[in-house]
Amino acid sequence: MCNALNSLSENQSLLKIASWSNPWLVGAICLSMALHFLILYVDPLPVIFQIRPLSWPQWVVVLKMSLPVIFMDEALKYLARNYIEPGNQLLEEEEELQRMRGAGLMEAVDSTE
Repeated sequence: MCNALNSLSENQSLLKIASWSNPWLVGAICLSMALHFLILYVDPLPVIFQIRPLSWPQWVVVLKMSLPVIFMDEALKYLARNYIEPGNQLLEEEEELQRMRGAGLMEAVDSTE
């Protein structure tokens, strides 16, 4: 589920992007997690789906298998941002400045230059 959040941006880190920028994705992740826990831990659903609830050691294994995927994706984003496409970040910053100027937010900055 965290990997879905990591897909919000191709180059930007998950730590720099507001996770609430896509409320539909956040809602889908919350609903999915709630349904998983419901099926795992609320009787009689484990019997109906023929599963057993996970123990704490099993949850630790799940985390140990999930976290490296997030770390690897962040490392790939770092490499793409800094070594593969370093000019794109400057273009994005310039576009952001132009949007701010268009919105009248940069008048104070422009008057000092």
